[in-house]
Amino acid sequence: PSILEESVADFFVGAAPEVLRTLQHAGHRMWVATSKPHVYADRIVEHFGLRPFFRKVYGAELNGSRSRKADLLRHLLDTEQLDPVRTLMIGDREHDVIGARAADCATASAGSLQARSRQIHRSSPSVDRRGRGCAGDKRSGDCPDGC
Repeated sequence: PSILEESVADFFVGAAPEVLRTLQHAGHRMWVATSKPHVYADRIVEHFGLRPFFRKVYGAELNGSRSRKADLLRHLLDTEQLDPVRTLMIGDREHDVIGARAADCATASAGSLQARSRQIHRSSPSVDRRGRGCAGDKRSGDCPDGC
């Protein structure tokens, strides 16, 4: 399989471009922060026609540096001079939530698959996939609100 087939293609098709367009029109500045090497991530973003939505694509180096999400996010925050308290990391993986927490950023779940959603929920994002604060038991993954 190609790098594009192994990518986050499920996110980049469907409603994602419209959501990104809405966020951009509302004045939000957006970056990509992926643990994939940035040389490949750039190609993926370009392939799906999403370059206009993002200021820059940040990713791991081929030598493995910044492959931990927290390190990558700290690098992005420092480079772009962003205040982590005013920054939201929207992710679809448990590592996105954990990395954002370590970098002092709020998190939101963009998980679309049920298994991913459970994985993300267990990592306790600040906001669930419906945009609400989550009141579930963070250790067990049990949420009375069904998020």
